[in-house]
Amino acid sequence: MPDLLYSPELNYLGEMSPGLVAHVRSSSFNAQHRMIAAGVGIGVLPRFIGDADDALRPILPDLAFTRSFWVVTHQDTRQLMRVRAFRLWLFELVRRHRTTLLGEAD
Repeated sequence: MPDLLYSPELNYLGEMSPGLVAHVRSSSFNAQHRMIAAGVGIGVLPRFIGDADDALRPILPDLAFTRSFWVVTHQDTRQLMRVRAFRLWLFELVRRHRTTLLGEAD
C-alpha cells in the first residue's frame, strides 16, 4: 500500500489493527467511496464524504483518525497577492466548514 499513499499519515491500517491487510486499494477518496458504496468492502473515508452518503453507516463509530495538512509555499512567492489571496480563501473555507470536515455536530 505505501506505493499508493502520497503521505504516510494516510496509512490507517496499523492504527486500526496490527497486521491488517488491504485487499482492494485506491489512492482516490472518490474511488474508495464508490467501492465501499458498491459493497466491495469496508474502508476509511473522510467524515465529509461518509456522513454525506445516507447509504453508508459507520461500523466502528468510536474509531476516528485526525490528520493535519499544511499549506506550503516557496518563500519567494508566499507574499504574492494571488498566493496570499488563495491562502486566505482556503483558510476561510476550512473555517466555515470545520464541523462538516471533522464530523462534529453543528
